[in-house]
Amino acid sequence: MFKKKIQKLRKSFLRRFLFLIKKEKLSFKLNDIQLNLDIRDSIDREIFFTGYYEEKQIQYLIENIKKI
Repeated sequence: MFKKKIQKLRKSFLRRFLFLIKKEKLSFKLNDIQLNLDIRDSIDREIFFTGYYEEKQIQYLIENIKKI
């Protein structure tokens, strides 16, 4: 339980620090796809901090990008 609180605090601190230095848009590579993330968006934050999001949606995205 203590470890989860530390991780949450770390994420919060990093997010606020990035806002402070005006670094809201980040480039992130997920499953060989380069994503431009905006940390103001909750889904983008989840992808940035955890390295994944909902697998079905990501897999759907990957399949459709490869078709192009």
